[in-house]
Amino acid sequence: MLLLFPQASSRMITDILFTGPRLLFGGWGLLRESARLRTADTAGLAQILAVLAGRGGAREP
Repeated sequence: MLLLFPQASSRMITDILFTGPRLLFGGWGLLRESARLRTADTAGLAQILAVLAGRGGAREP
């Protein structure tokens, strides 16, 4: 069955082999992003959102 479609078979095999490294590096990137977001200035961002929420409707150009 694998030899009937060699290109599709080889693509599936490489996808299976690279799943582990993809998950490892993706998880590492998510950990770094979470550490960056943990140190964000939430008080300043809350003030900005409060000002933007307090405005009226959308302004026409």
